[in-house]
Amino acid sequence: MIEGMTGFGRATAGVGSYRWTVEIRSINHRFLDCSIRLPGTFSSFEADIQKMVEACIRRGKVTVNATLANEKTSGEKLKVDLEKLKFYLKTLKTIARRHHLQGQVGIRELMMLPNLFTVEKRDFSKRYQAILKEAAQNAIKKLLTMRVIEGRLIAKDLSKRIHQIKTALHTIEARCEGSPARYQEQLTKKLESLVENLKLDPDRLAREVALQAERSDITEELVRAKHHVDSLLKAILGNGEAGRKLEFIVQEIQREVNTMSAKAQDFHISTDVVRIKSELEKIREQIQNIV
Repeated sequence: MIEGMTGFGRATAGVGSYRWTVEIRSINHRFLDCSIRLPGTFSSFEADIQKMVEACIRRGKVTVNATLANEKTSGEKLKVDLEKLKFYLKTLKTIARRHHLQGQVGIRELMMLPNLFTVEKRDFSKRYQAILKEAAQNAIKKLLTMRVIEGRLIAKDLSKRIHQIKTALHTIEARCEGSPARYQEQLTKKLESLVENLKLDPDRLAREVALQAERSDITEELVRAKHHVDSLLKAILGNGEAGRKLEFIVQEIQREVNTMSAKAQDFHISTDVVRIKSELEKIREQIQNIV
């Protein structure tokens, strides 16, 4: 069954400060366009989420937003080298005593000492990453479920419209069966209205009718159009990516019915062609929502 491109999924995993909430949205797009938003200190996890999305979603503009409960503002902490601090303090006291210097060493002076403080990165690599991936996977599953439901609704609507097209094509086919006789009658009446007491040459009239019947024959177009309609229905009821294939088939059906209308030059056939083209336009709009 075909799959839609619109969906939403939200999932939470973990407890306490390890609790992740992931929201994922998707809308129509020609290709897969994925945007991932993570807290700055966890940006290294984006590649993992990107791979998870690409493994499950083929088309659509996808936005992933992940938040961490009670997230601290920084992923770093300041670490003091205590051994070096003792060395600096001892050295400063010795200098002060020998040179009879007054004053005390404060935090401001300590901050100016080289290599006393170092920045230590917090390690998020394992536990945070595993919980984030769990939440993302569950959110993606919910999104896919919604897209499948949308696909079923679209398939139901498209099936009805394809049935309308089939009915119109059968009507056109039935109309074509008596076209030579109708053309002979129309030609005779037209000539008689132009010239009174006109005696028509039966052979000449038969040749003219045969020529017109050959020019206006749309049998080939009907056969191709019906085949394309059957292919359209199979693609809708089948599995896998179908959006681009459906676009191509609709284009081919449109081409065939345009040729029918031009060749047949029949008011009733043209009316049925207009009905078909109206349904095709609605189908084309719906196809934009299909993967």
